Amino acid sequence: MKKTKRIIKLIGVLVCIIFLPFNYILSQIPVITDTLAFTQISNLTDIWIASRIRTSADGTKLIFAANFKMVYTMNADGSQLKQVFDYAAFRGGCPCLDAFIDISGDGSTILWTDGANEIFTANFDGSNMKDIATLIPRDPPFADVEPDIRVAPRLTYDGSKVFFFNVAGGKDIAGLYTIGSDGSGLTKLFSYTDVSQKVFGLDGSEFNYNTAFSNYLDISDDGSRGIFATHNIDISTGHTIVFSNSTL
Repeated sequence: MKKTKRIIKLIGVLVCIIFLPFNYILSQIPVITDTLAFTQISNLTDIWIASRIRTSADGTKLIFAANFKMVYTMNADGSQLKQVFDYAAFRGGCPCLDAFIDISGDGSTILWTDGANEIFTANFDGSNMKDIATLIPRDPPFADVEPDIRVAPRLTYDGSKVFFFNVAGGKDIAGLYTIGSDGSGLTKLFSYTDVSQKVFGLDGSEFNYNTAFSNYLDISDDGSRGIFATHNIDISTGHTIVFSNSTL
């Protein structure tokens, strides 16, 4: 009997050694509380690349650039797919440059660029299309210049204003601009020279203004605040620098 009890006790110890760690491991496995479900919303057989895409604030409306020259809108459930722009149909040929795109937070207004020199706005369905900011004014005797846009312009939440960087026209013309989405009220907010002088105490001739504003731009919903990155304005460091401006 004593021998039997010892065997039972020994088995009991082994059971604890074998099973308690396993139960502990099980207790450490995360409990699944939610799952992700992916739904294919389109089958675009005529589109072989959709390189840029943006969504409205509530995620119900989409705009995307495709095939280096086309712009489409679509509801997030895959319905109402519509081509709103084709570079080849508008001007002929192909810019072979992805259009910059944006959509207002409320989904009412869309924006895209034609190559790097023109900005278009329209209603979400492509109606009421306008070609805005076609020329940047310069003081006489210099002729006005077409904008040169290297970063994506941005729309305010309600779609009423557009903010964009232009790098053409010289150090006093290159800079941040705003314009109404209807093409009215073109205003220069600051130039390359302004940033060079006010931020670094330089005269604006220290570097190539054509590359200064070619990184990124973003704005608050109402357009009162902006953030942007410069490229090599500060020649002493040669680094990209990010600024936040509260007086747009």
